[in-house]
Amino acid sequence: MEKKFVGVRLKAIRGQSMRNQMRHDFRDRPPEYIENPVPPDVLLGGKFDVETASKEMAEKYRLLQGRKLQANSRPYISGVIYFSRDRLEKVLATKGGLKAMNDRAVQWVKEFAERIGSQVRYLIRHSDESVTHYQFALDNVVGRKTVMRNLTREDLSDLQTSIADTYKELGFERGEKGSRDRHKTIKQMHAAEYREWQGLAQEKEMLKKEIYELKLAITESQEIAAELKQQAHQERAKLKTDYMRDLREIEKRHREIEELKKQKREMTAEQKELVEKLIREKEKLFRDFEAGAKEVHEARKKAFKRRWDLER
Repeated sequence: MEKKFVGVRLKAIRGQSMRNQMRHDFRDRPPEYIENPVPPDVLLGGKFDVETASKEMAEKYRLLQGRKLQANSRPYISGVIYFSRDRLEKVLATKGGLKAMNDRAVQWVKEFAERIGSQVRYLIRHSDESVTHYQFALDNVVGRKTVMRNLTREDLSDLQTSIADTYKELGFERGEKGSRDRHKTIKQMHAAEYREWQGLAQEKEMLKKEIYELKLAITESQEIAAELKQQAHQERAKLKTDYMRDLREIEKRHREIEELKKQKREMTAEQKELVEKLIREKEKLFRDFEAGAKEVHEARKKAFKRRWDLER
């Protein structure tokens, strides 16, 4: 079932709160839940000097009332005109729908200000939140009285009827009397926006954490890989060094045998026999050493390959 309601909410606020509200309304300090804030459409008035306006209001009150305005008074009214999403989207989708919405907001705010004898500080339209709405500000201290303090339940109910009458031609209706929406404050009206943003923000933080942990894991893996690569280079270099050392030892022993063979030619038969025996012993030792060196080297190569295949 299509929702068609339109409503208005008012809140009396102090000067400092008015400054903060104005920064929010004009997006000088956009809400956290709005990722891409958009400057509002200004339909009436604009930014104003809250301190100067407050002093002028207080002075006029003193002259008329004969006493100072209380320090804890709330000299401004902050208001919002809000709509159900279903009907609003249909109206805005029609030709001239936005202008019709804006014109009626201007009409109602002017009439309300005239009814209470107040001054409109500004009326703007926000389009960067989930549902378009209007924010406005008026003076709450009018002459010798404070407007909001004198509004009865019946007056506030009449406001809902009057805003519905203003937008009736666009298909909007008054919200049901006694509904829970009736008691929402302006702050509460942004709660859904904030909760939605908060959920997205938490999801974003979780993703950021996961990305950070992945980056750490990648960095750690890269460091381990670099360390393993360095170890592999070192072990390969040691294998080569040991192999070359064994080759040099083999060549040395080979030269010793060849030298003995040369010396044998110039010896007596008895000496030759002794040298021949020595040569045979050295050749045996040479073959054993050469075979052992090759076997050890092959075993080291296989161990090296097996290890680095596993750790690669």
